[in-house]
Amino acid sequence: MKHLGRTLATVLLATAVLTGCGSSDDDPATSAATTASAATTTTTAADDGAALAQKTKLKMLSVPYFALERIAADQGFFEKNNLDVEFVDQTQQGLAGIQALIAGQVDTGQGFGAFVPIEVNARDGSVKAVVSGATSDYGENRFYVMNDSGIQDCPDLKGKKVGIIAPGSMGDIALKAYLNGCGLTAKDVDVVSVPANSMCSSLTHGQVDVVGMLSLSWGPCEKEQGEKVRQLFADKDVLPTDKLYSAYDFTDTFIDEHPDVVRAFVASIKEAADYVKANPDASKEIIAEVTQIPADLLVVPNYPPGNCIDPEAADEWVSTLETIGDVPEGAVAPGSWYTNEFNADCDG
Repeated sequence: MKHLGRTLATVLLATAVLTGCGSSDDDPATSAATTASAATTTTTAADDGAALAQKTKLKMLSVPYFALERIAADQGFFEKNNLDVEFVDQTQQGLAGIQALIAGQVDTGQGFGAFVPIEVNARDGSVKAVVSGATSDYGENRFYVMNDSGIQDCPDLKGKKVGIIAPGSMGDIALKAYLNGCGLTAKDVDVVSVPANSMCSSLTHGQVDVVGMLSLSWGPCEKEQGEKVRQLFADKDVLPTDKLYSAYDFTDTFIDEHPDVVRAFVASIKEAADYVKANPDASKEIIAEVTQIPADLLVVPNYPPGNCIDPEAADEWVSTLETIGDVPEGAVAPGSWYTNEFNADCDG
């Protein structure tokens, strides 16, 4: 598999592994080989047909979010399916965040956005989404201005300073799509990167005119600032996030070599989503402990039936990325970047 951004990947991999949750004597250079050796398992006749015959180690990028992988670990769903999952904190988002997966230093992760595997495949990588995470019919990624700001609509952004997490993140994609709707591009605004924990204050202190925040940030910001801040738009207004916001990815190579491991992982994520639906308050407490955000400020995401990847949304994602110029037209076939093969609840 061709690697994209080899130099950037080397830097990010060192950061990702050093900030991970594994033991200090775990050599990341041999992680992929160790995992592959451990993962040569077969399924058993478990009740869901997904549990592995022997304990299998999996290294996983974990994002700062209401993450199903944290629920699956806390509730023993990974253990039930004989997976031993080690979390590595993902310190970057989008294409930058998924470099560790592409280079084989970890086995799976979200990449934090359904758009990521599309962009990877457009750049000669080979990554597939295998199960849907959250949907965002509520607007997980929201852009705010001060309530007394003169910015009322898209054309008003021209020449303004806009804060996002980083280039290549979901916020970046949402901003480009919003600007495209009124004939502007990212070149018409001053885009700056702002740390998640400084986003609200960067807006209220006038360091940026607009800021794009995830719920872990806008939840506390809305509570603290009240009517002083005003939502301008959300991801759901310009992207198909109401049907597909995030997805969990594996490389094509890993899928081909360890399909039973992928199936066990998908089953664990689905169980976690079912748990969140049935126990939203308890789920908040689990995520609050991980993120250190008070439970009452957390927003519980929604999940599609069976956590299936919606083919219609998948097509829309490709079309949107082509429209905003992130992916060359025709570079990625709509059905090539995801699969529902490992999810028995899905049609295709």
